[in-house]
This record gives sequence, C-alpha cells and structure tokens, in this order.
Amino acid sequence: MSSSFSKQVKRVVSVCEARDIRVWKVAAEKIILHVPAESYQLVCPNSQVTQFREATHPEWEVVGEDGYTVDCTVAMIRERVTGANVQRVHWLFQQFVKINAIARSGLDNNDVVVIWDADTIPLRDIHFVEAGTGRLMCYHGTERHLPYFQTMESLLGFGRVTEVSFIAQCLPLKVGWLRDLLAEIEHRAGQPYAEAVLSCLPGLSGAEFSEYEMIGTWMFRQHPQSVIFKKRNHWIREGSSFFPDNLSGFLARSLFSIFSTRYDFVAIESWKSESCVKRIYSAVTRRLGRNF
Repeated sequence: MSSSFSKQVKRVVSVCEARDIRVWKVAAEKIILHVPAESYQLVCPNSQVTQFREATHPEWEVVGEDGYTVDCTVAMIRERVTGANVQRVHWLFQQFVKINAIARSGLDNNDVVVIWDADTIPLRDIHFVEAGTGRLMCYHGTERHLPYFQTMESLLGFGRVTEVSFIAQCLPLKVGWLRDLLAEIEHRAGQPYAEAVLSCLPGLSGAEFSEYEMIGTWMFRQHPQSVIFKKRNHWIREGSSFFPDNLSGFLARSLFSIFSTRYDFVAIESWKSESCVKRIYSAVTRRLGRNF
C-alpha cells in the first residue's frame, strides 16, 4: 500500500458491541490490511474494553464509549423517544457515539476520517481520497427511506440531494464538516444536537434517523466540489446469507477470495436470519466432519 494514500486518511473509526465480536475479529485485521490510514480507533462499551483489546489487531486503539456520551446516554435517549423508537434506543445511541467520537476528537478540522461499520469486512484495497484532486470518494446504496429525510428537513431545512443513498457501510468525511453540521443543527434548534435529533422523531417507523444519510447529504450540499461517488461501487450487504459462522476457517477464506473478484467489501449483519444457502453450507460441513 502506498504511503501517500496512508497519509490521506487520518483515522478509521468503528463502533462495536460484544454481540458482533465474531465478525469484528476478522474485520479488524482486514481493515488494517485493505483500508490504509494513519490510525484506527474502535469505540466499545466500557465494560467490554478488555475483551475487545484481546480480540482486536494491536494496531487498533480500543476505547470505552463513556468519553463520548456526556449528552447522549442510553437513559437520556430512552426518556425522550416514543412509539417504535422505544425498541431502537441502542441503535440511536451507537449513532450518536460514532458522531461524537469524530466531532469531539482531538483531530484537526481538515483531517479525513472514515466511518467503517464493525460488521463489514473489506475484501480488497480501498482508498477514499482521489489521487490528484483530494476529493473524497463515497460508496452509495439504494435505500430510499423517507423518514430519514423528513428528520433532516426538520433539523436542517432540506432533505435528499442525490438519487442514491449514503447508507453503504462506510463513509469518508472531514472532521470540520461534521462539526459545522452539528453547529448548524444546534444553532437552528437552540439545544444540543442529540436532543434536537430526538425531538424530531415521531416514533412511527422505528428507523427515523441515519447518521450516514445526514452527514453524506450535508457534505454533498455544502461541499459539492470536494465529494464524489466512487465509479466502482461493488459491495454486498447480505454476507450473512453466504458465509459460515467460522469466518476464519477454510470455507470462509475461500469465499472471501472468490467474492473479492467482484466486491470491495461484504457486510455480515448479525440481525439477518440464517438463509437456506447458509443452512446448506452448515449441513455439508457437518456431514464431512470438517472444521471449516
């Protein structure tokens, strides 16, 4: 990997809990290998710091989330949400922790950070800064979830600015852009950004706020000359439908190699139900009596 590319991304930031540590063990090593950056930081519950340090590649800095929860505790979120969002308290909490880990870091405003979902495994080298221009290159998804943009309208006065989604498992941004975004929300709302977000959620769908959509939309609207979508946008979200539980085994390694010919990264989301394909894999490996 080119050292010039490594210097362009200051930090990769991930947030994880122990329930996803099986995937994280593999993802952490693959991120170091394929996503060049000056530093890597994992944020996890304080009670799980030791567990994650033992399971994580030593190049990662593992820190507890308490340092990023001054105004967005689980208890505070639970008190403020209603309806379907009552079941999404921890989902909202992790988004705020992710935001705070970047905005309240000691990084400079011009530093580039990549948010990377902890359940996502890179399969080949990935760069987020365009050579020559310095523009940030974003992957994109296909979601068109209206409540996300209704929340943005309430917070910022505008909604969707592109035909595609920024929900794509990873996102590059400049630290100063995120700080400006939060300052704008707080200026308009007259309260801390997390409280402003929660006050805009009616609780009708249980998925009414996305940090990816909000940050990506803000970047493309405020800095249109500095951000582009990647020409190669090959990634897959349904990894749990194809990969066996043992992600370090022979079968998983073989599948990683095969998938890398087409895809840049694969998400292994724990909430996905076990697929027919995966059940077949499991049955075959049991039948063969081999520890894949």
